[in-house]
Amino acid sequence: AFNDSMTDLYSKVTSADGYIFTSPVYVGDVNSLMKAFLDRLLPFTTAYYYPDTKAQFKETLRYKPLGAIAVGGGRNDGMESILHTFYR
Repeated sequence: AFNDSMTDLYSKVTSADGYIFTSPVYVGDVNSLMKAFLDRLLPFTTAYYYPDTKAQFKETLRYKPLGAIAVGGGRNDGMESILHTFYR
């Protein structure tokens, strides 16, 4: 486990009533900061992929609403792939 600024965000993520993620299209996907943030949410998703494990934040995000906004320069610019990334 890391002890960095993301550790402080875990409590904010768990206490939120819902989420809205947004990103511009960068080479067909989210920007690097958003990708790093999403990757660091692994403690929340581990229990989904491995239900027998004791994930630190198991079930804390379940049933919370999520919205996603993707911004691109034109039609079919990769916005659909960003939305897919957010909803994984």
